[in-house]
Amino acid sequence: MTNDERQKTIPKLVRADLALLPDYTPAHVTDPRAVIKLDSNENAYGPSPRVVQALSDTRTWQFYFGQDDVREQLARYANVAPENIVITNGGDEAIDLVLRAVLEHGDVVIDAPPSFEMYRISALANRARVFDVPRDENFALDVETICQTSNVKVICLASPNNPDGQLLPRVDLLRLLELGALVMLDEAYFEYAGESAVDLISEFPNLVLVRTFSKWAGLAGLRVGYIVASPELCNALHKLRAPYNVNWAGLVAARESLNDAEYLLNNVRATIAERERMCIELGKLGWLEPIPSKTNFLLLRVRGREPQAIKQSLAQRGILIRAFKSPRLKEYIRISIGTPQQNEIVLNALRNL
Repeated sequence: MTNDERQKTIPKLVRADLALLPDYTPAHVTDPRAVIKLDSNENAYGPSPRVVQALSDTRTWQFYFGQDDVREQLARYANVAPENIVITNGGDEAIDLVLRAVLEHGDVVIDAPPSFEMYRISALANRARVFDVPRDENFALDVETICQTSNVKVICLASPNNPDGQLLPRVDLLRLLELGALVMLDEAYFEYAGESAVDLISEFPNLVLVRTFSKWAGLAGLRVGYIVASPELCNALHKLRAPYNVNWAGLVAARESLNDAEYLLNNVRATIAERERMCIELGKLGWLEPIPSKTNFLLLRVRGREPQAIKQSLAQRGILIRAFKSPRLKEYIRISIGTPQQNEIVLNALRNL
């Protein structure tokens, strides 16, 4: 086989429909410590010191380890039974695992943009048909349109939603659950919101919660997430997931985070206080309109200035924020909440632009 023939072989082997998948370009910084990194909704306070110590002390990397002890801890934390828990390699694997378990070729999945891009990517990768139900100008969900859509298999939602940071009203969630479609509710930021739908798990077997240690516990780089669902669905997910889908470092970090939950939740409370302060201070600038948030970030509408130019100007000062390319969000920037010292630097930089 010639080199040209080899080059032509790969496109023939790869599924043709993968060319239709949208690109997801993650933020990348060689050394996050060299900048004020507020573009990816990470935890500015980092992990518990107990996590750092436990990872330093661990000397058993050569072995495979099970997840039962961490699953039992998680069940106590989430106030459910261990049979309701599936541990995953971050929230992204949780989303894909659920969709792989329930979708058949051509099934309809509801996405409500703007929201987390991985819902659409995972649905398309699992050969579903994605039906967009755009949010209104205030980022509220169009429940009426969803209810009128036929043959829906899965509804993908987040509460609080990313990028606007607002909660899904309980009345809307209950109405959607009554439709009978599987409702996958992403609660990545629920510790910052103080509200969860976990109490509905026993009543609605079509409800699935996706959670992560990336935000509240500061473990974004270790990729630990989990699913809360009915025991029947969890059994199916355990069959589908890889046997050791979460590495031992992630499991050690998750275990120690749960052992030191109060320390981490104090950091969450500090972030919430800073979020409220930043919302007020950024609004005083006159050209930024903050949207009240229940997460660790703020979405801000920019008045009379170019969001991409603001992003570049801050980057020159060593401050990374998010600006968007999509038409729906082209007038907005998103700023993750940092430590008080970081936030003060951001405020001063924005005042001096």
